[in-house]
Amino acid sequence: MFDIPFEYGEAFTIIMYFAPALISLVVLWFANKKLSWIAIPITIIADLVAFWSALTNYEFWQLALVFLIPQIIVVTAISLIIMRIYRRKSSK
Repeated sequence: MFDIPFEYGEAFTIIMYFAPALISLVVLWFANKKLSWIAIPITIIADLVAFWSALTNYEFWQLALVFLIPQIIVVTAISLIIMRIYRRKSSK
């Protein structure tokens, strides 16, 4: 059986929590920096697909939102930073 040692479990959880959002940002970074805002709806759709059962369960929906809302905020902030840097470089 595959068991992650306890000391690495927290790091693994954090990495897997942000992995879909960061992968979409990296792909859009290399594809087209101007379209990095598309990572926001991609993250929302991926989260809805992955966590639909938790969001529709009357006992767990609040806990699911505690994890999903910060992820969307972080992706939005990173997307805005990328677009701002791209605009500065392209206007020079």
